[in-house]
Amino acid sequence: MNERELYDGYARRAAQQCTWCTWCALVALLSPPEVMASDLPALEPQSNTLVVRAERASQSDDRMLFSLLGALELRADRWVINADSAILVGRLSDPDEIIVDGSPATITVQMTDESEPFTGTSSHLEFDPRKEIVRLEGDATVKREHESISSDLIRYWLQRETFVAGSRARVRVVTTPKNSR
Repeated sequence: MNERELYDGYARRAAQQCTWCTWCALVALLSPPEVMASDLPALEPQSNTLVVRAERASQSDDRMLFSLLGALELRADRWVINADSAILVGRLSDPDEIIVDGSPATITVQMTDESEPFTGTSSHLEFDPRKEIVRLEGDATVKREHESISSDLIRYWLQRETFVAGSRARVRVVTTPKNSR
């Protein structure tokens, strides 16, 4: 057998395989998506999920610090944080503390489906999701259903809806009586 015969045989097999691959791909593409998706189990709604979006992220070797940088968003079931940079202390799936900086950094917390959301903005924000405490520092503002608080430093207990404000600057609290709303 010479080289020409070996090459021709290989070329024929390659053409046959190519035709077979093309046929399989064509069948897969023309199959209705409902048929292929019907074999997959239904997705369960996820709770206690933390979604992290940022331009850059890094994790420490012991996996207990997670650094985020650039246009970040942290989204959980009951809260959302937007900022420029963040450090998550503890496991990523269940952080002990979230420390963020931004211009401004913003947190929105919805404690229950019926309650009005808590919104806090400042240049530096620390959030303890377990104890449900928010610490805002640097041009800090908190807004709730019937009140607005402004100062250089605000520490807010979400569960009790109480706060401590002020450090080096004055505190401004504006509240609206419930019967006038």
